[in-house]
Amino acid sequence: MHSHVRIRCKEIKMAAMSLTIKKTAEYIKRIDDYRAGRLSYDTLFLNVTSHCNANCVFCEVRSLDHSRDMSAQRIMQIMNEAHDMGIAKIFFSGGEPFVMKDIWLLIGHALTLGMKVSVVSNGLLVPSFGREQFDLLKKTDSIDISLESHIPAEHNRLRGGGDFFDKTVQGIRLLRQHGILVNINTVISTANYLELAALIAFVRKLDVEMINFQPLHIWSNYHDALPRSKTAYALDAATLADFDKSMDQALAMEKSTGQKSNLKRIRPWIKQYFLAQLKNDGRIWMKDVVPDFKCVEVFTKLFLHSDGGVQPCAMLSPLDNAADKTLADAVKCLRKTKAMIRQGQFPEECHKCSCQMMLNYNFSVMINPLTNIKNAVMLALDYLR
Repeated sequence: MHSHVRIRCKEIKMAAMSLTIKKTAEYIKRIDDYRAGRLSYDTLFLNVTSHCNANCVFCEVRSLDHSRDMSAQRIMQIMNEAHDMGIAKIFFSGGEPFVMKDIWLLIGHALTLGMKVSVVSNGLLVPSFGREQFDLLKKTDSIDISLESHIPAEHNRLRGGGDFFDKTVQGIRLLRQHGILVNINTVISTANYLELAALIAFVRKLDVEMINFQPLHIWSNYHDALPRSKTAYALDAATLADFDKSMDQALAMEKSTGQKSNLKRIRPWIKQYFLAQLKNDGRIWMKDVVPDFKCVEVFTKLFLHSDGGVQPCAMLSPLDNAADKTLADAVKCLRKTKAMIRQGQFPEECHKCSCQMMLNYNFSVMINPLTNIKNAVMLALDYLR
C-alpha cells in the first residue's frame, strides 16, 4: 500500500514537472514571438448582445441600445472569418449572452469550427436550461459565472435582484452536476473586500475550478454608455491596510481548502490600481508598478462590441466596425494603436486599465527581469511559497 502511494506521488510530481517545462517553453516562445513581431490574435472576446437581465451597481449596460446588436447570421460569419484568421478560442459575453435566443446556435457553430468556447454569464438563466442545452455546454471549455459575495443579500444588492443569489448558486450546482467546468468571477469592492476568505470557502463547496478576482473600476464598462458613480465602491488608502490582511486570510483559506484562485497573481499590483484610479491624474499607472511595462494582450486578444465595434482592448473605444465589412479588413484599423503600444506610447485611456494586467504584469517581468528586478524577485518568491 505504501509502495503504491509512493509510486503515485512520484507520477504526480513527474507530471507536474512536465507541465511546468511545457509552460516555460510556451512562455519563452511567446517572448520570442513578441520580440520578432510574430504575435497574432488567438482569442476573440465577443459581446453577442448588450441586453442584460441584471442591473449591477457597477455596470452601465442597461443604458445601451441593444437594438443595434448584430444578427446571429452576421456573428456566425464573423466567427468563420475569425477562424480563417487563426483565432482558436472565443469568449461569448454581453450583456448577458444567455438572454440572446440564438446563443445556442452560436455556441454550436463555434464548436463545429473546432474553436475552444467559454461563456461569461451571471448564471440567472441556467436553472431554465434543458438537457440538450446542458449537453452542448459540456463541449465548452468553461462557463464563467459572476458571484460577488457568499452573503445572499449582498450579492443580490450588488447585482440588482432579490433572488439572484439563489438562482446563480442553483445554476452553478446544475452546471457541475452535468460535468461542466465552472469558473467564478468576483469584482473586489468595498462591499466584499473583507470577505474574500469566506467566499473562497463557500465556492469550494460548489466544486468550481477557479475563482478569478478583479478590482472594481470606476470607469464605464462600455464606451457609449451613460456613466454611473462608483467611487463609493472603490477601495482607498484608508481601507487598503485591512485589504492586505483580508488577502492574507484568503490565501491561507485557499491553501487549506485547495480552492484555486488568481489572488497571488493580482496581489503585486491591485492596491496600486485602486489608488491610481481614485487619484485619476491620467498617468499610466502600470509603469509605476513595473518600470518597463509591456502590454502583450493587445496583440493576441481581439474585442468586438455587440454592434460590431472593433476594439484594441476592452478599455479602448472601437476604431472601426465589423458589422458591414470583413473582420480581417476591420482589424486593420488597430495597427497604428498596436504599433504605438509596442513602442511604449500608451493611449490616454490605458490609465484606466486592469482587465489584462495580470497577464501583462507577468509578461513584463519575464521579458525584462533585470529592468524589473524587484518584481521578478517578488514573482519568484510568490510561486515558490
